[in-house]
This record gives sequence, C-alpha cells and structure tokens, in this order.
Amino acid sequence: MFRTTAFAAGLLAAIGWSSSARATETDTQLWLGASAEAPLGGGLTLSADASQRFRAPSAGGDIQLYRIGGQVQTTDWLSLGGGVAYLDSDAADETRLFQSVSLKWGNLLARTQLEERYFDGSPRPQLRGRQRLQLTVPLDADDRLLSYVELNYILRNQNPAVGAAVDHWRLKLDWRHRLAAHMELSAAYMAMYAPRPGTQDRLSHVPSLSVFYTF
Repeated sequence: MFRTTAFAAGLLAAIGWSSSARATETDTQLWLGASAEAPLGGGLTLSADASQRFRAPSAGGDIQLYRIGGQVQTTDWLSLGGGVAYLDSDAADETRLFQSVSLKWGNLLARTQLEERYFDGSPRPQLRGRQRLQLTVPLDADDRLLSYVELNYILRNQNPAVGAAVDHWRLKLDWRHRLAAHMELSAAYMAMYAPRPGTQDRLSHVPSLSVFYTF
C-alpha cells in the first residue's frame, strides 16, 4: 500500500511541477461507465462497455464511447487482445480499432496497445500507441487499489502535415469494491497531462464512477 501511494504521489508531484513550470490550461471532467465481460473458456474473454464523458467545450465537448473486445490468456503472464470502439463526440466522431499485448508479473502489469483511429473527414487514420504500467494492491477480501501511468503517443497524425508527437500522459488511482459475486464498483481519479507545443499545455482532472459485471 505504501509503495502504491508513494509511486502515485511522486507522479502527481511531477505533473504538478511540470504544469506550474509552464503555462497550463486546466479543466475538470466527469466519466461514468458500465462494463460487462464473459469468459468463454480456453482463456478467451469477451467484453463490452459504454461510457459517458462530460467535458467542457474548451476540452472538445462531451463524448459517448461504445466498445467491444476480446482477450486471450495465452500463458500465466501473457495475454493478447483486440477490438473496436466508436466515439460520438461534439468535435469529430471516431471509429477505433485496437490491438494489445499485456505482460504480468504478480501484481504488476505492462500493456502495449496500438490504435487505428478513423476520424470523420480526416484524409487518413491516426496511429496511436499506448504504453501502460499498472500496479494492483489487494486491500482486503472485497477491495483493491489500482494505480497506473500511461503514455499515449501519436505515431502518425491523421493530418499528413503534422508529425509524430506525445498525445498525453495519464495517471490513474482506482479503488475497486466488490458489490456482489459478479459485480464490482470503481471510484477513480485520473490526471491527464497533454503537452501542446506552441500553445498552453492542458491538465485535465477526471473523477469517474464505473460498474463492472462478470458473467
């Protein structure tokens, strides 16, 4: 528990120092979500989720996200995943394909994900990589704490005139509580820091509530 809070506090301090050292815009968002997954045997699990993301117009406006995916546990430490998502946004609707590789050592997980993002009206899809490092700490029989840091990097912009760049960083602290045998509640806080060369960086504060159901 101490290592988790120290890890998170250090990252929050780094974000705070960076945002204070440079001119930064801030905004607050609220994300609400629901997710369900169904183990099918042979290490295969299918999942579906939906979320409502309330955002200020200056942050791009509200988003509704719908996603389905699958994951195959190939060994105790390796899993492969993929799926498709659709985002209904005030800025531009998006269809997203994604593939992931996850490695696990005890309570530590590293995930690499590649996304092909098709925005309405864009000349080509954006390619984005996401690298996550996550630590899970059991608290008791019904509670656990997840914390992760994630880099989102644009490998190829949808605009041919714009090069590769960091999209944003994410830091998340997520308390999970088991409500019933197949249902879990998540109450979380996430900080998203987006460096934006030539203009003010953006720091978004994102509290969230989600419900997870497993068949």
